[in-house]
Amino acid sequence: MEENVVKTKLDSSGRLVIPAKTRRAAGIKKGDVLIIASHGEVILRQVNRNKKKIQEWQKGMLSYTIQLTKGVSKDEGKWVSRDYARRKLGL
Repeated sequence: MEENVVKTKLDSSGRLVIPAKTRRAAGIKKGDVLIIASHGEVILRQVNRNKKKIQEWQKGMLSYTIQLTKGVSKDEGKWVSRDYARRKLGL
């Protein structure tokens, strides 16, 4: 990803404007949640992007788990029920 460095100011209400070019480059859209962390310097992070990745991973893992349990008899090993797997994945 190309580095995009811009200078901006806080307004009188303490709001920070992220320029449109920067928002487009980072994929930030209206309604996205951002985290501001301060550890010697200010870091701005996107929350929704990570949430989407986690949801995609959960969906993939669920389909993988379902594929593993299809057609397996209880005598073939220790397998868990589909409901148990969903609960463990938080779905």
